[in-house]
Amino acid sequence: MKLLFCLFNYFPYGGLQRDCMLLAKACLAAGDEVDIITQSWTGPKVPGITVHCIPVRGWANYQKCNNFTQYVLTFIKKNHYDGVIGFDKMPGLDIYYAAGAYRSKAQGLLSFLPRDRTYEYLQQSVFSSLQKTHILLLTKTQQDIFIHHYATATARFHMLPPGIDPNRRLAVPRAKKTLLDQKNILFIGSSFKNKGLERALRAVASLPKEVRTITKLWIVGHDSLMPYWFLIKQLGLSKQIKFIGASDDVPQLLQHADILLHPAHLELTGTVLLEALVAGVPVLTTAACGFADYVKASGAGKVIQDPFSQAALNQALQEMLSPDELHHLQEKALDFSKTADVYRMPEVAVELIHEILTNIAS
Repeated sequence: MKLLFCLFNYFPYGGLQRDCMLLAKACLAAGDEVDIITQSWTGPKVPGITVHCIPVRGWANYQKCNNFTQYVLTFIKKNHYDGVIGFDKMPGLDIYYAAGAYRSKAQGLLSFLPRDRTYEYLQQSVFSSLQKTHILLLTKTQQDIFIHHYATATARFHMLPPGIDPNRRLAVPRAKKTLLDQKNILFIGSSFKNKGLERALRAVASLPKEVRTITKLWIVGHDSLMPYWFLIKQLGLSKQIKFIGASDDVPQLLQHADILLHPAHLELTGTVLLEALVAGVPVLTTAACGFADYVKASGAGKVIQDPFSQAALNQALQEMLSPDELHHLQEKALDFSKTADVYRMPEVAVELIHEILTNIAS
């Protein structure tokens, strides 16, 4: 099959972007011809995959997104594809891979703003009961949200297992740390605000002095730390912070991390939670993450329930850093990496893509 993958921007550090490339490679390996169309591309390109990079104009991001979607519709009409698969919400899709953020409908006067009208239009173009787009899901929570807001037909949803690289699994069990050993907390996110960096900083600052002084917070992500420096100094954390920035070494960082701290405000999935667990790293996160249920079921971490409580996060972090508790959680994570069904997403997705497109064509 000849397939077109669509997404607004590609960079190698975003979870959505990694999933797009994972599926593109899987389809290519299955014998499909794969093109990708995007506004911008950062990073190396994959041999065998044709990339159409279309920089569009617009004063604001929502204008660029809207203009890009209109360009894609014209592009599809001029070029024959057996299937169009989107990783961002836009019209003209046969299949939408639902791992991007969902924007709540604006209320009152806000609903008349051009920005909110545009994003609502893009969501309607995928989820509306009048559309026929099939939707690949990673969590049941996503399906419930879409049906609640748009009355989307249940038959249009298709559930996928998570797609974690089995090579991320921990090779050997971790050695137990003592009270005096340095503890490394890892924070990863391409949007520090949404991923809850301020919450993470306050949690580290709340640790007892004797624990805080031997604790490092490694901050990794495609974002700027500048807006947080005043808070870091105010909390007295300058010596505890190690800013790594965007990095290809996340698997290596996980091998040396003791805890993944991910107190996100809202995340439909949260692949990094599973990447940490299979690497033997306990996870402290929030119920706002779709994959938080895996953390809870594994017993290899803690989930802060809604409504969010900073005090609860602070207490949970302190408890998890206790040497005995930390070692217990690491053993649970190791058990999870051996038994959890979190590695098959690419294979299942390719089968579903072929099945859906064959049914559409018949």
